[in-house]
Amino acid sequence: FNGLAWRPVANLETAEDDGFVAIGRVLEWQGGTIGVGNSADGSGIWHSTDPDTWEYVGTIDGIPQGQFPVVAAGPGILAVAPSDTGHAGWVSSDLTEWVPLGELDGLEDLLLSSISYHQGWYYALGSTGADDRRAAIYRSADGITWTESRTLDGSPLSDQFGEVHDMVATDKGFIAIGSSVIDGEQLPAMWDSIDGQSWSPRLTPAAFSTHSIRLDLVSIDLGNPNRATLIVDGAEHAVVEDSMLATDAGIIQVTAVAENRLRMNVDATPYVLDVGSTGTIQRVPALRHLAAQGERIVIAGRYDPTSTLAQETPTPPSPVGAVWTSVDSGRTWERSLVSSDDSSARQVGLIGSNIAVVGQ
Repeated sequence: FNGLAWRPVANLETAEDDGFVAIGRVLEWQGGTIGVGNSADGSGIWHSTDPDTWEYVGTIDGIPQGQFPVVAAGPGILAVAPSDTGHAGWVSSDLTEWVPLGELDGLEDLLLSSISYHQGWYYALGSTGADDRRAAIYRSADGITWTESRTLDGSPLSDQFGEVHDMVATDKGFIAIGSSVIDGEQLPAMWDSIDGQSWSPRLTPAAFSTHSIRLDLVSIDLGNPNRATLIVDGAEHAVVEDSMLATDAGIIQVTAVAENRLRMNVDATPYVLDVGSTGTIQRVPALRHLAAQGERIVIAGRYDPTSTLAQETPTPPSPVGAVWTSVDSGRTWERSLVSSDDSSARQVGLIGSNIAVVGQ
């Protein structure tokens, strides 16, 4: 109830008799909560009017087991799932009877990330285009016929590779988040709109900047203990085993100082650096989910690290979860959380004055 103390309210054992497999999305609707995911019979729907009691309602005919529908709560519940030629839709006013809408007109080429409902319109977010997969937002008044939103001058939301992940309505209009590839690098992207139809790209605030550092290993002195001279972005540090350095691009933990070689973990990813060599570490933000409450907006996501440092055993870099907040409808932002280990913040919600983040 306060976003700080949590307790389980449903699990596989208690719901197994109803064919429970997994819930992939939870949303509010008509004073209750809906869970959408997979059951043993197909796509599953659960409903709750209090935190402790969940009722298994049934399935959406036509959506096979293993395929999570994307849903939005408007006047009814709209469910969208991939079809052979694009996307198909279903709508329900009671969660039990689902009316098939057939193929959705206009979404044939959309790679769908999410759908939502705001102020009389359904929105479908993702990427479109046969080759370049540019960022795209579509909207519809009835959930059947969809038109692509554009910028104020009629251009697509992004010139090249990009994707819209989520959007939210604020006191000042709408904000959408995603990514766009610029000069071959995938970077966070934001757009805003007054009416939900015409969008303007927003300069990415400094809080979402890519962080990069340079490491130079000058020397190693063998003794008791072994000591290394490490330069981090021009600042010299004398480090030993278990030394820790906090940087904008991650937490460096020295794991071993040996002859001519320094071993370290950067946010749990192992690297090595030899005497006289140089390497870089970079963190690129990935924005995934939004929540808003008046002028207050919260974004959940992660930092995806890259590095030119060598590894003794190839290990993929570990992402780290992150949260960004704004208290003025998105005009200014600050980074309010960065985890210190392998993680990703997938969804975020505002509970009173608290922020609740769900991830892995």
